[in-house]
Amino acid sequence: MGTAELVGSMGLTFFCNRCVEVFHKFDRDEEVSGELEETCKKALAAFKSLKWPAERPSVKAEKVALFNTNEEIRSFERVLSRSKPASEALDVLIRDLEGMVSDKPVAEKRETAKRLRGFFDILGDYSFYATRTSLRAH
Repeated sequence: MGTAELVGSMGLTFFCNRCVEVFHKFDRDEEVSGELEETCKKALAAFKSLKWPAERPSVKAEKVALFNTNEEIRSFERVLSRSKPASEALDVLIRDLEGMVSDKPVAEKRETAKRLRGFFDILGDYSFYATRTSLRAH
């Protein structure tokens, strides 16, 4: 893993940890904070950037700090469910994140927050292990 991939993997790990924290706070406090909205917007931009070649040419113009390296994408691919195509799993993540910043009832958002927290927890673990393995190899 090169320096750019190592930095990207570390950044993904930190972002995932942040997501887990923010979704946990929402589940506990049931309050849509500015922090939650900003985190969801960053995650949405990152996930939509993965779909860009097929569907969203305008996303390429947005500055996205995640999924810029092969290692970040490999970590993401490892988390995706084998029972669904990757594009479908990505659509579900995007829909869930959009739901978190919508006017849906709090009870629905709590369930969504739990799913997202679980996803980002696993993604963060994969990214952390990739980073750790790379650091140990050098």
